[in-house]
Amino acid sequence: MKNIFTLLLAGMLLASCVNHFNDLTPSQVVMPTPTTTIKQLKTIFSSGPVTITDSLIIGGRIISNDQFGNFYRSFFLEDATGAIEVKIGSTGIYNMFPTGSYVCINVKGMTLGNYPKGSTVRPTVSLGAADPTGEYENSYIEIKPWIKRAFFRGDINPSEIDTVQISSLNPIDTTYINKLIRLDGVLGAPNYTTWARYPLPTGTTAGAADYGQQAVTPTGSHLPNGTTLIIRTSPYCKFAGKTAYTNGTAVRITGILTKFNSTYQIVLNTDTDVKPL
Repeated sequence: MKNIFTLLLAGMLLASCVNHFNDLTPSQVVMPTPTTTIKQLKTIFSSGPVTITDSLIIGGRIISNDQFGNFYRSFFLEDATGAIEVKIGSTGIYNMFPTGSYVCINVKGMTLGNYPKGSTVRPTVSLGAADPTGEYENSYIEIKPWIKRAFFRGDINPSEIDTVQISSLNPIDTTYINKLIRLDGVLGAPNYTTWARYPLPTGTTAGAADYGQQAVTPTGSHLPNGTTLIIRTSPYCKFAGKTAYTNGTAVRITGILTKFNSTYQIVLNTDTDVKPL
């Protein structure tokens, strides 16, 4: 009887250890070994959407941080070959995957897609779930059992993040897209005096025009003809109402480089990632 009680107690303790995270926390039992790289994964995509049928595993460090609201329901994962947006579909991702977390993902059943729909620019491809509406090339994963089965978190070490120091953007190296970059530049006039439109009119939801957009001229480099580089900021982020830097301010910027059509965008983890020089 004593032995049975001991086994039951041990089982209860084990269960309490395994379940000390919330329902969305991925498995931490055994870290799988990556079987492909992010760059190789993107080569599957030529035009989307493309659903992955093989049991492939990617691994890398989380370089984004949704704690300040400028990223929403997705994170960016980077390995030595490139980076990709993962549309996990959860909020408060920084609680599950703090910046610098090493994460492995079994991508079987997930869908590679692009935005805007129909774009064949391979570096901008994201990883998510199939969109049942067909409106987008992929959507958010969201399903809790799928997340727990497919996502694995290892150590947390922000010092292992590879921030790419950019000295020239002409031509723009497309391998930088979705990676964490750092560059020096001079800011143009912001479209709002704050980082984004703030506050939003009562009863409205944000549209594209409500996002903060501030042009960046890289120091010592000229952008290719027909392209622009901006800092793009969500009106829902926690620093949306803070005063933006003025036209002509020389700054050092750290953020994730994304692309929409011919516009390159730097997305900040927080406003302190822009520092005046």
